[in-house]
Amino acid sequence: MVRKVSIEQLALSLRETVEQVDRQDESVVIERDGKPIAAVVSIREYESMRRSEDRFWELFQKNWDANRDVDPAELDAVIEQAVQEVRRERRLKNATVSD
Repeated sequence: MVRKVSIEQLALSLRETVEQVDRQDESVVIERDGKPIAAVVSIREYESMRRSEDRFWELFQKNWDANRDVDPAELDAVIEQAVQEVRRERRLKNATVSD
């Protein structure tokens, strides 16, 4: 669950907010003038996000290394083909759902 609080509200209830985030695994978006500026998440959520980010960069590096010697134009063609296939699959799926 995500809850929104103003920075002024947070200043008045920081301890309670942090305890709620910890106990209920709740996320809190902090706003200033109605615009999001920061978030408070549980340590479990933070660690999960860090693991996801680490995994992303690991896969990025692996892909980079695997394609280091491939012509960029060839990569562009492969990517374009994959994008077209995904779009085609989505159109078919959407057409099936509409029927």
